[in-house]
Amino acid sequence: MKVFAKHRANLEDQLKNFPKKAPNCRRKKKFFRDDAGRLKSECERAAGDVSDLNRRLDAANEGLKTANEELSRLKDSATVSQADFDDAKRLKGLAEAEVARLQGELQAAQDDAAAKELARTQAATKATELETALNDAHAKIADILGKTANPSDFENDLDELINQGNEIISKSKEVQTLLAKDGEDPSTFDPMTRLGEIKETVGALVDETNPTNGTLVDNLNAVSAKVDAYRDVVDGWTTLKTHWLPLTLQTTLL
Repeated sequence: MKVFAKHRANLEDQLKNFPKKAPNCRRKKKFFRDDAGRLKSECERAAGDVSDLNRRLDAANEGLKTANEELSRLKDSATVSQADFDDAKRLKGLAEAEVARLQGELQAAQDDAAAKELARTQAATKATELETALNDAHAKIADILGKTANPSDFENDLDELINQGNEIISKSKEVQTLLAKDGEDPSTFDPMTRLGEIKETVGALVDETNPTNGTLVDNLNAVSAKVDAYRDVVDGWTTLKTHWLPLTLQTTLL
């Protein structure tokens, strides 16, 4: 049975080139190579800031201790002038203010260091999850290619492939959020491209299906419709405007 034979070479080529063509995969590699290294460097700098502020705070506390000791000595002295005593009080106040200022800076630096470390950990985790989703989708295509001789074996697999596409959208959006918070351009993650590739694959299978196998054609077309539905979710405003908003409301909004 030579069902789908014509497009098999094309599908195999798509499989071979998938890691190079998928924008998600390219951005994932750049994320690991550039962003992860930069975030690690930022965490190290933030830790250095905390260490430096701890040293400065220790020195300021020593200064405050000295100022308190000097003020106590002057209080016990019978010969101290009022000017000397007032000057000692002023120096103590300055030392207290410096300690308070450094304590505030230290707390802010500690919070910043913790936030940077959390961002680095989250970004690495999400990127790893995205890589896993991409690899799973890649493996699913290979699995489908191995079953094209027997259409009944892979109808459910096509549903699973669409689910993989939906998962990629979810993971991509999470990574997009992290990148946007970190000042990066999130538009380089484009799950629509991945869904487009899935749609092309399903379309090729429909084109090459034995015309007499109406049930299989219907099933493949249903899968294709699911891809369109997921793409509409990504482009939700278009779907809302086209299918759900009353015409009068469309006119008002537009």
